[in-house]
This record gives sequence, structure tokens and C-alpha cells, in this order.
Amino acid sequence: MNASHESKPARPIWRIPLVLAFLTCTGLLAALLGNGLGWRGYAWACLATPIVVMIRYACFARE
Repeated sequence: MNASHESKPARPIWRIPLVLAFLTCTGLLAALLGNGLGWRGYAWACLATPIVVMIRYACFARE
């Protein structure tokens, strides 16, 4: 096995996707169940975060 194909621990690999999944789930719940400006702002911020991250990595990906 090459040194470049060393396996990495699962925790660092899944940290960001799990955070984005948590934000998406809580944002959806806040949008569906929350009432008022605070809930709407929280839902908007939580649901916009994964989109911003995807755009950032699509535009500025390392080659």
C-alpha cells in the first residue's frame, strides 16, 4: 500500500458533514414548528449555511 493512500480516522472526515446535517435538520424543524421572527431567522441561517459551504467549495476548490 502506498503512503499516499493511508487511511484516515473517521471522526475528522465526518465532522463537517455531520455539523451541516445537524444545521439542516434543526433549520427545517425551526421553519416548520417555529413561530416568530427569531425562529425564521434561525431557520434561514441554518438552511443557508450548507448552500454557502457548497458554493464556497465549488468556486474555490483546490485543484
